[in-house]
Amino acid sequence: MKDIHMLLLKRLVDLNLPQPDVPRIYKKWIPEVATGFKRMEIKEEDIEYNPAWEKDGIKIVDKDWYRMYLQKKLSPKLGNNGTWTKGYFGAWGIVFADCLVVSKDFSSNWVIEIKERLNYEAIGQVLVYKDLLEEDYPWLGSLNMGIACLYGDEMLEHTCEKHGIRIFELRRQ
Repeated sequence: MKDIHMLLLKRLVDLNLPQPDVPRIYKKWIPEVATGFKRMEIKEEDIEYNPAWEKDGIKIVDKDWYRMYLQKKLSPKLGNNGTWTKGYFGAWGIVFADCLVVSKDFSSNWVIEIKERLNYEAIGQVLVYKDLLEEDYPWLGSLNMGIACLYGDEMLEHTCEKHGIRIFELRRQ
């Protein structure tokens, strides 16, 4: 994870965002969640979820689990020889949402994109990740969307508001 991602993820946790009124002990911040499985025609029965998260009732694949285990397991099913080329990201269209925030009762879950500055790319990514995550992990329900950044952009904030994307400008915090 890039330095800015780690910094802003830590700030989200420290500030108990999103939804600061919900006690921190009732939320999990999961970095770099793998998604895009259904669109790649990978069947749910072929996916093994990370046991570290399953103990909390969360059936999820994070980047570490995907890269260390699942990617190699899925390779033969997708016609690859099972090897992974270092530096090749997004194998078979699998992408990683920067942060998923899951509430203990799963009633209010968030996908958060993390960028230094609010920009078009962040808006596009959070919209796509929302769709992909809802397809791959239907137990999440309808996800809320957010972008954590150091610097906002007044011209883009209206678009975010229109599409239900909450901006967490963490420089001010």
